[in-house]
Amino acid sequence: MYAKMVRMTPFIACPTIACVGGTHGHVKANAMPHTGDSGTDCALVYVKSSSPVHDWPGHPETYERLGSIERALEASGLATHGQVRELTGVEPATLEDVCAIHDPRYLAALEEKTKSAIDVSGLMVDESTYITRSSYVDAMQGAGAVKAAVDAMMESHGKDEDPQKTIEPSFPAGFALSRPPGHHCTHNRPMGFCILNNAAIAAKYIQSAYNLKKIAILDFDVHHGNGTQDLFYSDPSVLFMSIHQEGSFPGTGKVQEVGLGDGVGTTLNIPLPGDSGHIAALQAFEDIIIPKLKAFEPEFIIVSAGYDAHVLDPLGGLQYSGTTYFHLTQNIMDAAKDLCAGRCLFVLEGGYHLEALGESVTSSFSAILGNDPIDSVHRDWLRDEPRDGISKILSEVKSIHEL
Repeated sequence: MYAKMVRMTPFIACPTIACVGGTHGHVKANAMPHTGDSGTDCALVYVKSSSPVHDWPGHPETYERLGSIERALEASGLATHGQVRELTGVEPATLEDVCAIHDPRYLAALEEKTKSAIDVSGLMVDESTYITRSSYVDAMQGAGAVKAAVDAMMESHGKDEDPQKTIEPSFPAGFALSRPPGHHCTHNRPMGFCILNNAAIAAKYIQSAYNLKKIAILDFDVHHGNGTQDLFYSDPSVLFMSIHQEGSFPGTGKVQEVGLGDGVGTTLNIPLPGDSGHIAALQAFEDIIIPKLKAFEPEFIIVSAGYDAHVLDPLGGLQYSGTTYFHLTQNIMDAAKDLCAGRCLFVLEGGYHLEALGESVTSSFSAILGNDPIDSVHRDWLRDEPRDGISKILSEVKSIHEL
């Protein structure tokens, strides 16, 4: 699969102490809306960061992933929906933004290794993660896209709001269609196709720039978001919840992983058995995820939106469909409207069957906009879900977290 890729030595941070390269300072993004007119009727702002040079033929994390999403959105008409705004002209994240999560020495090493990829087709930094000559710039641009979406959401009411108004406005949802993905990336290590942890960067940015202290991160990728979990494992201000396939990469995300120190209880994992699908996901949301969100009372919800739990995805073993993602998104948005005035940002993670990815993201857009699901999965493609195993896992999670 990775022919002609150069195997590099294990990723070691270079000795540079300060962040190098990129933009310094903590500034808000200066993106401009591209689609539709400005106004309070906006229900969704989205931004694309496709990183076309960060690509390797045959690798599942490919530039074509964004192309499949763009084609599906255009075919559905949702890309030009009257309540949708696309952001363009997005600036890269600043070093201050990214260093709030990642070790400055890691960023320096990443930039240096990227330069060394100029004369070769690509470098493997672990068993599955590659970098190309553009990867440092692309990763910073992807993080900037997430930041721009946050700014557009938060500032959608800023100039026109009556300061005497006592009812908090309803904010538009955000969706960052950015790659490379991020939820496996740790404080100082790329992993599992991921180079910078965009969801974590967004959480820290929201806390510092907008003084919203309680952030919930919900990860529905088929693989456990180990990097995000590690970054906030002892932080009581961030609730991290992951619903993923039991035993899948990277092997973390056990029910017993609940946090450390002051963060005990703010990590929640639901490892579903293989072949779990629509029924399991909706039951987990109803019985566990939504009640936990309500108990935590977040001021902002971030979704690590991985679409590789789809039944057609080559890297997963669950049985979600476009309808599943529609209902998950609908449940998340209902909770966001009830708990935090609709402040909810979706950040693209996995999803490696191109047609299924496009359809699934479009179903999420459709749910946010109040339209119907988009789903081409035939029921006869699906196997029976392991109901006994699902019930056992959900009961164990409920018991541990006293739900």
